Amino acid sequence: MTTETVHGIAGPFTDVPGDRLEPTTEFQLIDKVEKTPLILPTGNEVVEIIIRRRADLGDVSMDLTPGRGVAVGVNGDPRVFTGTPGIITDELNLFDATSSTPYRHFVRLDPSTTFNRVSTVYQEDKTFVLQSAFGGNIIAGGVSVIIKYKPFPESVAKRIP
Repeated sequence: MTTETVHGIAGPFTDVPGDRLEPTTEFQLIDKVEKTPLILPTGNEVVEIIIRRRADLGDVSMDLTPGRGVAVGVNGDPRVFTGTPGIITDELNLFDATSSTPYRHFVRLDPSTTFNRVSTVYQEDKTFVLQSAFGGNIIAGGVSVIIKYKPFPESVAKRIP
């Protein structure tokens, strides 16, 4: 089974409807290169999610709205992989000027080991989405998301005739 990797982006967010992450709206994650919605194909399971703030190191003008949470999921189930409160924006914005790597570059999740222990395989293609999962709207900054998925095996045991 081959693991596929997709790279998505969202933002920069603003305080304009359609350009912000809201608690009740699904925000489509867009392919970084092709600028098309990212799709989880039928019969695949997500095995890893990596998320980071989308800005150059030291560029505090692009920090995410503080005190919020970013959820990653699919259309119809926008919090399935990260749950609530999701990834806290303060963690992604964390800055330490005394460190050689001043920003915490990313948060890595394994959906099979998160608190909700999700391993979901859908019977139709699903679009990856983001949602504000805590604290209200996210109206500043942007995120880059890397998602790894693989086909769910038809059988986990080889049958001997």
